Amino acid sequence: MPKTDEIRNHSIEKDEFELAFEDEFEIDYNNFNDVFFASVVIAFEEGNSIVEKDKKDFISKLSENLNLEFDEVEKIIDTFSIVVNVSSQINYFDLENNENYPWRFNRKKSLLQKPFIIRKTEKEEKVYYGSRALYDSFAHLYSIILSGRFNSKKAKMNSFLSTINRKKGEEFNNDLFELIRSSLNCLIIEKEVTIGPKKSDILPNDVDLGDFDILMVYKDLNKIICIESKNTNFARTPYEMNREINNFITKSNRGWIQKVEKREKWLNENRNSIQTINDNIDFSSFEIEYIFVTKEAIPLSYIKDINYRFLTIYDFKNNSLKSLLS
Repeated sequence: MPKTDEIRNHSIEKDEFELAFEDEFEIDYNNFNDVFFASVVIAFEEGNSIVEKDKKDFISKLSENLNLEFDEVEKIIDTFSIVVNVSSQINYFDLENNENYPWRFNRKKSLLQKPFIIRKTEKEEKVYYGSRALYDSFAHLYSIILSGRFNSKKAKMNSFLSTINRKKGEEFNNDLFELIRSSLNCLIIEKEVTIGPKKSDILPNDVDLGDFDILMVYKDLNKIICIESKNTNFARTPYEMNREINNFITKSNRGWIQKVEKREKWLNENRNSIQTINDNIDFSSFEIEYIFVTKEAIPLSYIKDINYRFLTIYDFKNNSLKSLLS
């Protein structure tokens, strides 16, 4: 089960994680841990993997055992509960509440994110949970947050997730860069080659066009290769697959392919700008190719006509980088 020191291992301070967690769920982080662990202990003490309790009695016992206010414990239980009534039915095709969709991975309304079930009747309110389901939920919550996959509408949590995903992207690009540099004899190989108007930008331009994740010049082929590296997650459902594809082809300035097209067009018109890196070569006759390299294989190139090659880091490792120069 993930502990706080594991959060530090992801180069994220514990305080930042706690602030994001508490802003997201509006409950105290340490109290959340205590309530979950104490609930598992209750199940162990009773020798049952499935617990059925009167809700008020259950919360009162947790409140007493943990020395927490009743209302605080109740808020934690309610936050991580699915509430059902005797007559209630879940409409899985409710377009206004797509968290009901059972085929959507990482949806809020699931036992992985809400492991307590509260059943209401006219006379009573009971809580049900399984000790294993509680453990799985606890571990899963940490996993999707620390892997940057958690879905949130809160600013602090999204900032925290962005930091994680940015660091993962940098690590992936660095690994890819070192793999290429150690395997190929390139005239030039640089990473994070920026294009823009600032003095710190490597390639000068009036407009900020972002950067080439990896820029390499292979003189034997008179070829300039630009690599756009994407630390893609493994898509678990068709919904995630569709969302991932849309990141590439969205018709806006935010679409990954649209951004690459702008940089490619600029480089085709300004090949000799690379002389700021190496001024001993005339690059005007060099061929240019832009390649996407992803961590996991994506189906985009198989279902849509795309002008760019898509490779994975596994292609590089398995083919000794021959796929890059083919």
